[in-house]
Amino acid sequence: MKNLEFKGEYKDLIISGKKVATIRIGKLPIKKGQKLYIHSGGYVIGEAIVKDVKIIRLKDIDNDMAKKDGFESKEELIAKLKEHYPFLKKDEPLTYIEFEFKPYENPIPSEDFAWQGFEKNPIEIAKIGIEKKDELLLSNKEVELLKILIEEGSIRKAALRLGNLKKREIFRRILRKIMRRLQSMESTKDLSE
Repeated sequence: MKNLEFKGEYKDLIISGKKVATIRIGKLPIKKGQKLYIHSGGYVIGEAIVKDVKIIRLKDIDNDMAKKDGFESKEELIAKLKEHYPFLKKDEPLTYIEFEFKPYENPIPSEDFAWQGFEKNPIEIAKIGIEKKDELLLSNKEVELLKILIEEGSIRKAALRLGNLKKREIFRRILRKIMRRLQSMESTKDLSE
């Protein structure tokens, strides 16, 4: 399933059902009936099913679209779009997405969500990585970074310890490498049995 991200300011509107649409710049590869994970305020807050998708221009926006997007009028929505996309041209294609939202009872932190399919959180994966560092062919630098991740308790805090949030990708890359190699080892084991 694809992810659709919203700023935290829209979280309550989405959960309450007052925001059931969004407009994004460009032609997005989203189809009617598609399921999406909805992220807002640093959490995956639920899932949505796409009810309608249209490629539009600014001039096509009407008050009905604005209301479904959580705004009082098309003028208010257009002003917000121009704020989000300062270089938006009047005839640039936009994707209008209308959806039906189903909230999660317990929202999942977005950083942990990426590891859901693995049934382990990033810290558990890091511990496995250190424990099996030789089998997984991890470098000393990667092991040191995993130790920082474990000490800090989250990818976010570990990235900040290295200097800034952009460093999160370093930790994510190592964790993905561990997951891929563990899955490969598991597949090889299954074939040999």
